[in-house]
Amino acid sequence: STSTPRQTHNSRVINLAAFLGDRLGEVRADNVIRKPNPTFTMLRALILASAVIATSHAGDYCQRGDPCWPTPEEVDALRAELSPNADRQLSWPGEGYPRPAPALLGLGLLAENLGSVLFDKLGFSPFKSFSQPLYGLGESGSEVMNPVVVDDGLGCNDSNLVFQLSQGKFGHETASCIASSRNNPLEGMTAEFVVWPITAKHVQAAVRFAVAHNLCVAVVGTGHDFVNRHSCPNGMYIRTSLLKDSALRDGGKTIRFGAGTTFEEGHHYAATKGKYIASGWCPTVGIAGWSLSGGHGPFAPSKGIGSDNIVEADIVLANGELKTVNKDQNAELWKALRGGGGGWGVLTSLTLRAHDIPTEGFSLAIATWKGNACKKNRGKLEALVDKYSEWIYSLDSSIAGYALVSTKKSWNPFNCGGTYFVQLIYAWPGDSGDAAWEELRSQTLHGSPIAADRNDPPTRYENWWQVVEATDEFEPYNTLPLLEKIKVSAVGNQAIIPQPFLPTGTGPSVLVPRDKVGDNTFATMLKEQLSGSLDGKDKSSSLTIFQDLTGNVDSPQVGDVSVSEGMRKGMLHFVFAGAPEAWRQPGAGYCTLGEHSYQAEASYGGGCSDPAAGGQPWQARFWGQDLYDSLLALKKKVDPKRTFWCKFCVGSEDPTPNPTSSPTHDDL
Repeated sequence: STSTPRQTHNSRVINLAAFLGDRLGEVRADNVIRKPNPTFTMLRALILASAVIATSHAGDYCQRGDPCWPTPEEVDALRAELSPNADRQLSWPGEGYPRPAPALLGLGLLAENLGSVLFDKLGFSPFKSFSQPLYGLGESGSEVMNPVVVDDGLGCNDSNLVFQLSQGKFGHETASCIASSRNNPLEGMTAEFVVWPITAKHVQAAVRFAVAHNLCVAVVGTGHDFVNRHSCPNGMYIRTSLLKDSALRDGGKTIRFGAGTTFEEGHHYAATKGKYIASGWCPTVGIAGWSLSGGHGPFAPSKGIGSDNIVEADIVLANGELKTVNKDQNAELWKALRGGGGGWGVLTSLTLRAHDIPTEGFSLAIATWKGNACKKNRGKLEALVDKYSEWIYSLDSSIAGYALVSTKKSWNPFNCGGTYFVQLIYAWPGDSGDAAWEELRSQTLHGSPIAADRNDPPTRYENWWQVVEATDEFEPYNTLPLLEKIKVSAVGNQAIIPQPFLPTGTGPSVLVPRDKVGDNTFATMLKEQLSGSLDGKDKSSSLTIFQDLTGNVDSPQVGDVSVSEGMRKGMLHFVFAGAPEAWRQPGAGYCTLGEHSYQAEASYGGGCSDPAAGGQPWQARFWGQDLYDSLLALKKKVDPKRTFWCKFCVGSEDPTPNPTSSPTHDDL
């Protein structure tokens, strides 16, 4: 045999446990083996669990065909614990209501967006809404919403799946694929079991079941994540999407949300109480994953990033216990959750700081510039970059926003081969950012050397829910050609793409410190890259520059969080997946603008965090090595068998959760 002594020993112990469990559960009559009764089924699970705990080490998960693999009877027993007759519903009532989850990309959604593009000006659309989560199959009682959905083994990466589903072709073979749907799933990262808990006790039951059978567990909320922190091959996905309760607490100072709450739902509830919460820009993102990883957004400069706003959390750990964590209870774990990402357990609720809505409400403003690659317009673009850099460096904590910058080839002979597009979208509470926006606007009006094609005064809204509800989520893309607008609308804020399409995640990003903006390093690089792209053969590039951290003048930078120095003090979150290849290399180009990247929106193990190509290890890139080491020590303490796993999260040193190397002496 080629097995190691440890592997042979493990196999013998687990086989013995399985044998004993089977013998205890069998009832023989006339040489016929009947199904074990529930008591014996539970006893078998306990015996298996004791064997697994005694013989396994982190990363050795049970696989289909192993003796530890759950039997159908054991799965049924788990299902019976999860209130199988309770209502499980994940659907959107329509306009005027917050979305409980994003829609999935399909031909129906494309048709809906085409209809909206063509008919919006007429005030109606003849197309039926396809903006439902789970392709409209999230109705209570459907196979997709079964308390435990079991994979049929056929896989979910069929390139025709989206086409088939959008055509209304649905059968049993696709239930597990839809139940586990999420952005950009990696090949081979299919869930064997998808669990839909509706209470914290259900989560505990699922975790104990997974531990008993040594299954890898990943936690999935809305599925927005592009970097596959929600993937765990051949294991269990615990979907928290149905944990939706909300409650105002602490005399109105905080709001407790279920872990499955989206920002649309959170803002809607908060607005009814005269409050608002820290959030991201995308309204169908879930509050949990965003907050745990730091969280950048429109209120970060004034109210702190997402992690700063976590007051308390309820979390089920690997031992099945439900823990409340805050600054006084389990403070070490509370601090880890404030920026340490996922993989610590299953969050069941999150209590966030609640902020009073300003008397003047909220403001949103947009400015747009377009030009071509001809000499005159190239000079305008360079002057605009200089002004933009100077302006953002001066901004204080009252205002946040982002810039979309792109170049592309043009066949129009009057465009000198290419065009560029720049758009700024900025927001602020009340009138606090009016003066800053007016400063920029006054210098870019008609007749200015850097005159904007569009430069609107700010629009006022009573609360942030109104911003989400009343504004076009895809306003930044309205100037694109028709076909491009339809594409962007379909895959934008309201949709996720349940197919692998970004092999390394969202692409490289960097957290840019203030000094790199103040000394013009950032502006110089940006001008050089844009000019090179307009001179290049394909002329295409696409950048997103977020100014929504705590690096503005006078922004709060609190302690007791587990984020990198770059996330804590950085001024810009710069995503440059669409930059030319030379500008995306580790140790070169845009990667040199900062030492850190945002874990939730960065290439995993590649981009700026590829040591083989001159970059930093991902642990240092995302958190800083010293902070990561302390987080890893805690991870080993609260999850010693690495039950919870997510890609490039704390404790996921192996690229896959099933290492093939032989055990070391310490392992033995």
